[in-house]
Amino acid sequence: MNTNSGPLSADDVAKFCGCSPYTVIGWIRRGRKRDGQVVKLDAHKPGQHYRITRTALRRFLGEATYQALVEDQIVGQTTSRPGFALPPAPLVANRSSALEVRH
Repeated sequence: MNTNSGPLSADDVAKFCGCSPYTVIGWIRRGRKRDGQVVKLDAHKPGQHYRITRTALRRFLGEATYQALVEDQIVGQTTSRPGFALPPAPLVANRSSALEVRH
C-alpha cells in the first residue's frame, strides 16, 4: 500500500491482498459472499479510478483477515506476493507484539 494516509487505489488494495486489480473492481461492483451474504467493497470514483478508504477495506475483509495480512507482511511471509507492502504505522498498533506472537 502507499504510505500516505489518503484513500487507496484498486492497485494498492490488490497488492495488499495478493490478487488482481480486476478482482478488487469486482468486489466493488458485485461484491463477494461472506457469511451467507453478498458484501461489497465500499469505494468512490472521483474521476476514472476507484478510491478505497482503509476503514472500508478493513470492514470488507473482516478484522481478523486484515490483521492476518498485516502480520503476514511483518513476519516476511509474503514472498509469493512481491508487490505487497505494509500499511502506514497507525493501522498496526504494536509491531513488536505481532512479531513476538508469530515466533
